[in-house]
Amino acid sequence: MRRLTLLLTFEPQATPPEGEPPVLAVKSGSGRVTVLDGDPGDAPDLASYESRVQLTGQTTFDEVGTMNLGDGTLDLTTIGQGSMEPSAEGEPVMQGTIAWRVAGRGRYAGATGTIVSSFIADLSTGAAVERQVVRLFLP
Repeated sequence: MRRLTLLLTFEPQATPPEGEPPVLAVKSGSGRVTVLDGDPGDAPDLASYESRVQLTGQTTFDEVGTMNLGDGTLDLTTIGQGSMEPSAEGEPVMQGTIAWRVAGRGRYAGATGTIVSSFIADLSTGAAVERQVVRLFLP
């Protein structure tokens, strides 16, 4: 078993919430990948993700999605619930965090692990800045 720890930096974009309960789609575009620990040969050159966010309360949400890491994929499932609250800048700028459990496919088939994300999002535009720490256990 090998370990790989990455720092991913994204500037995702979200759609406006729709429906009841409110649901929105998030798409990241290409993100910057930094290897924090492990063999750099195991790391992807490119990263991106798409997810579906369902608001579950005033400050909580559930998020599932798929992360593309080069020629591999990670399926994302929320651990507990994500949280979001007004930032020190005030609304519409929100700050939040979420943790996902991951399961790998393709190049990362059999990989397991977690991702922890910290983000700041402007609800008026859907724009965000996000940092994710990815800890993978590779077969």
